Amino acid sequence: MFLQRLKDIQINPPRSANQWIIILGTSAGVVIAMKVVSYVWHAYTDDHKANMANFLSQMRPLYNSLTGKRKEQFFSSLQSVESGNPELAKEGKFSLLEIGVGTGANFQFYPRNVKLYLSDPNPHVEKYLEQSLQEAGITTGLEKVFTVAAGEESCGKLGLPEGSIDVVVATLVMCCVNDIPRFLEEIHRVLRPGGRFYFWEHVIDPKWSLTWILQRLSANLSFMFKEMPFSERYAAASKANFSYVESAYPPGDIDPNSLARAREESGVQQVLLNVFPGSKEGDMGLAVDPARVSEFRESIEKTIETAHSLGCQRIHVMAGLSLPNIEHQLQLETYQTNLSWACKRLKSEEMNAVIEPINLESVPGYFLHDYETALSVLQNVGASNLKILCDFFHLQKIRGNITKYLQENISIIGHFQVSQVPWRDEPDTEGEIQYSYIFKLLNELLKQQRRGTDVYVGCEYKPRGNTFEGLVWREKLLS
Repeated sequence: MFLQRLKDIQINPPRSANQWIIILGTSAGVVIAMKVVSYVWHAYTDDHKANMANFLSQMRPLYNSLTGKRKEQFFSSLQSVESGNPELAKEGKFSLLEIGVGTGANFQFYPRNVKLYLSDPNPHVEKYLEQSLQEAGITTGLEKVFTVAAGEESCGKLGLPEGSIDVVVATLVMCCVNDIPRFLEEIHRVLRPGGRFYFWEHVIDPKWSLTWILQRLSANLSFMFKEMPFSERYAAASKANFSYVESAYPPGDIDPNSLARAREESGVQQVLLNVFPGSKEGDMGLAVDPARVSEFRESIEKTIETAHSLGCQRIHVMAGLSLPNIEHQLQLETYQTNLSWACKRLKSEEMNAVIEPINLESVPGYFLHDYETALSVLQNVGASNLKILCDFFHLQKIRGNITKYLQENISIIGHFQVSQVPWRDEPDTEGEIQYSYIFKLLNELLKQQRRGTDVYVGCEYKPRGNTFEGLVWREKLLS
């Protein structure tokens, strides 16, 4: 595997979601698409390499305007690089090799103390590089500019000594490399021990693979990154290479506009939001209380507004605590009626709903605490946009037999969450659930269902220590 092959290198990958698709989703992306078609057509009817270099040069400002914030964050850790070369270190510089440099779109995000080595299969890009360097304010000059013929991806043929480079950068390159293992081996060879490899790719892993599941992980901001204020956790999730996040309803003391701005600036997508739980202390949802139906509807409206601001389309409609002085059947009927109304309201906003059975040990008195009732409610409500939230922690605590449950109910599950039993910590810890098996089973069942873009796996666990340090479980279980 890629990470195993480069296990002794500090790897700085981008978010795993398809960055280019995100860009093309904007109106400016349409302009790019139209220009690409025009240039590619002319490229193959004239000197395609010269035309492509010209195209890259013209599109560089627009491309960086669309990706600038992401790139600033992506390359921000370059500021801390210290060279392994004593002479460079003495000068306060470090060496950086960029493979597939194009016309220098990344230069403006590099520190000014960088010593650049550049590689590209297109010799026509060289004349545009000096302008890019000047615009970026890099005045140290180039130690070496070299090009290779098309298909010669290996930088070893260019004479770089083993262990001579502090940092290697390759952005939007590996999609065009024919021999990925050889490419990575050469990067490994030229990097010094402890060197860094920054890669940014726009090709998501094929569906129904363990790496694909890794790319669908969602950081739960109500459980993770508690080392910092809630509004800063979006940026933390992005820094930890999550593309997706989820959370309980945000704390009431946070300005909604600033929170929406934090999410937007981080670049992550919010894929799940818990409903506003209620205004009274101890409220965990209002759906079962016949005396608070109007409050329930207000909570849905409030949640819709927040979800829109965060770009979220899936809402966890929490049932609430059982009411000891009200008949169970009346609570159940109220729950189903409220859910039916909520699903219709959410559907009008192009949103989906999920309901989650929660074990009574973790939340004493929670109304929806078994999967049989959840299935019955789902069937009685009959809404096309209502599914089950399957939290493996609660599933194991409530009934166990995870394999059979998944096999029988995979089609009605709208969201997954992971943590270990019994302590609700990282999935790779010792406990009752063998997640290496669960992820493989989940992958196979989703493949059978041909499900893809609607599936996310939430990381709703309590980190044993520092959140960032605990994330090694992703590589251990999913690579």
